[in-house]
Amino acid sequence: MRLVNMRFSIIVFLCFIFLLDTNAQSKRKLRKQAKELEKHIAKLDLEIIVRGLDLTKVFVVQNKLGVSGLAIVADPKLEEASWNTALFKNGLDVGDYSIEKQVKDANNREMQLSKKINVRGDYLMEIYRDRVKIVDVNNNNKIVATLTFHLNTLKYREKLIDHIISKMIEEAK
Repeated sequence: MRLVNMRFSIIVFLCFIFLLDTNAQSKRKLRKQAKELEKHIAKLDLEIIVRGLDLTKVFVVQNKLGVSGLAIVADPKLEEASWNTALFKNGLDVGDYSIEKQVKDANNREMQLSKKINVRGDYLMEIYRDRVKIVDVNNNNKIVATLTFHLNTLKYREKLIDHIISKMIEEAK
């Protein structure tokens, strides 16, 4: 009986040591990731120019070039979703858009006669490779803000976009 209690005590002790070690490793890993994120934020070269941006209006994100500044392989809709999520997390209203195309006829779908973007919101955020242009669609597409940056990582893309949006909000207040 004493041998069983001794084995049980050893097993419990080893499990306790293992859990402490695992917790220490994850804390170390989190600290390392936070430090790495700070380096990327420092290299962001973020410049924000705001002229009459109203944070109570509805923002609509459109990836203008179809290729993000973060990675050539990124899906344009994924990039738009990342910006929409960051806007929403920071308390801004988010809308959407649709593209209306008019083609010559059913047989000639390649021949496009017109293309119109229907924006369901007040501001259109046009996402380019290294900048964002925010225009007021209700005021002759007047530019109300520009964000220029240098994103150089996919790993922290969501956090960097969130950082950019929070800095834009600070500038606009």
